[in-house]
Amino acid sequence: MNRYQAIYDIDHKIAALMESEQFNSQEFRSLVDTRKRMIENALSEIERQPTLAQEAEWLDLVSKTKKLIAQMEQQTRATGEELRKFRKGVKSVQQYKRFI
Repeated sequence: MNRYQAIYDIDHKIAALMESEQFNSQEFRSLVDTRKRMIENALSEIERQPTLAQEAEWLDLVSKTKKLIAQMEQQTRATGEELRKFRKGVKSVQQYKRFI
């Protein structure tokens, strides 16, 4: 079994949550925090055994982490854009209400 399988499992849950229609920010934060702790543990292990940093499993995890970060950034940008559109719509409605 892959040394980092538990992290991969959390990555899968994070990705599924980001794609979900009903985004749960508390669950997302909890998963990200758990993943962070697991990564910190892995880094501590690598400090004790530096050769682990050259193993394919670790390099794959680093690559997948970069992809996950990119997905999170994209999702954040998309959510920000939707929020801007929503706020613009609210302002338009407020303008029309002034005439009523």
